[in-house]
Amino acid sequence: LGTTALSWAEWQVAANAMAAFTAAGDTAYRLMNRPNRCVVPTNLYYTAEEIRTSLLAPGESGGATSGGNMQTANTARDFQTVEVPHWTDSNNWCAVAHYPGRPFVMIAYLRSFGKEPRVEIQSDPRSGQVFTNGVITLTSTLPVAVGPTDWRQGYKENVSGG
Repeated sequence: LGTTALSWAEWQVAANAMAAFTAAGDTAYRLMNRPNRCVVPTNLYYTAEEIRTSLLAPGESGGATSGGNMQTANTARDFQTVEVPHWTDSNNWCAVAHYPGRPFVMIAYLRSFGKEPRVEIQSDPRSGQVFTNGVITLTSTLPVAVGPTDWRQGYKENVSGG
């Protein structure tokens, strides 16, 4: 868990930290997770896209904006930007390593034998609404649980002031 704003240099810090994560119960075995998703709120979408698509290190000392010796950005096209419009903190972001067969987020369907929603009648048959008003109140629920499967596949940055 970090506390630094999204930048090219901080993306490198997150990528190196994720590569250094070790397997559960075996501190000698490094997982070498490389982030391939940058999950950002709407306010950081273009910042993440600039980091992803720039051939030079954007906004860094000696980079494209300072006029000094330009440093090549080796992150170009290494990750996909995922925009989450429902995030309320405008400057928090997350690096995620998502590989086939190893999902970072798992959806569990609870008390159900499938992915079909449960439909229940909520009308009280004693109230008479069914016969007098022709009203039947239904509710549909799909009980699910969502959560990360392995914390080592993610690196979250909670930036204060967002």
